[in-house]
Amino acid sequence: MAMPPQGRLGLKVATDLAIGFTDDRKTEKGNQDRLAVVYCLDPSQSGERWFFAGICDGVGGEAHGDAAASIALAEIISELCVGAANNPEERLGRAILRAHAEVQERLQKRSATTFAGVLISEGGSVAIGTAGDSRIYSVSDDEVVKLSQDDTLAEMLRRQLPQSPDQKSRETIQELKPQWQESLGQAIGSELPLQPRTADWSRFVQGAGCLLCTDGVWKPVEAVLAQVVRANAGRLDLASRLMVLTVHLGGTDNATAIVLPEIAKVLQWLRAHHHPAEGGLVHVVLPGETALVPWSLFTRKGALQVLQQPKPVATASSEKSGDARQEKPKRKTKTSKSEKEAGVQLTILECSQDDETRPASSLPKE
Repeated sequence: MAMPPQGRLGLKVATDLAIGFTDDRKTEKGNQDRLAVVYCLDPSQSGERWFFAGICDGVGGEAHGDAAASIALAEIISELCVGAANNPEERLGRAILRAHAEVQERLQKRSATTFAGVLISEGGSVAIGTAGDSRIYSVSDDEVVKLSQDDTLAEMLRRQLPQSPDQKSRETIQELKPQWQESLGQAIGSELPLQPRTADWSRFVQGAGCLLCTDGVWKPVEAVLAQVVRANAGRLDLASRLMVLTVHLGGTDNATAIVLPEIAKVLQWLRAHHHPAEGGLVHVVLPGETALVPWSLFTRKGALQVLQQPKPVATASSEKSGDARQEKPKRKTKTSKSEKEAGVQLTILECSQDDETRPASSLPKE
């Protein structure tokens, strides 16, 4: 599975349960955003059916921000698949901490990523979780409400001094340079300890949907987001409109968003009758492709390993012939017993380039 190629790609789940996009905006650093929707319709695996949507944004300016985002999202998915069947908020918090530890270990604390995700269970529980400045909004016909809290330096200081009478403290925040105000106080994979920001959102407003987005989306459109949502009845084309609008409003950063038009419809779908063939399978929906993954490929440690695109390896025969062509990674490979025990059976390849001849998405061009 390639995560994700450069350019613009769309993501869509059957029956319009989730619609998303990612756009690299042709930036020099490439696309450091990642997004996925994952769901399991086999209750025997984790006690109940569940549906997850998540996005990550590699910290700008950091080396390997794209790899940090891929590792984090892969590890969060893995933990949701194999973790103990506690309430969704606890599961999501534990998944974020697992991602934090894995990104730190694999990248030696040299890079980090933000995260925003929502986990919906068949029983009616809805949990949200974030780290960094990727956001989650509740969207309905009447209003748009920010559910998440930014982990920027300025916002973290404001939360610590919400009612402080100390005018000097407030002035200190205001006097921070813009780049320091927007600096992240915590992120997945950073050197500092991480405190996941999770919350229960089971009492959502009737008819409400959910918007997950990176700062490349919310920063350009924040002032007009409520008007955009009200102008999109049903919210089925909200993602594509946000994508186009961010361009027209001068957005230059990677932009990624996932819209769940209506949470109640996801719950209704999870509770519906599903084919027995769903047994033992997890659906992983990525930009441009969908995979049915056997449950047995997920383990409690290193279930999803993110690798860089392999480099050509010169062999004795190729050196003699002068042919050092790179072989494409095979989709199916046999795994040794030791590898299986180590939990490296499912691999997400980090592809630097994609097949430009393949249509990227059905989303409109500007």
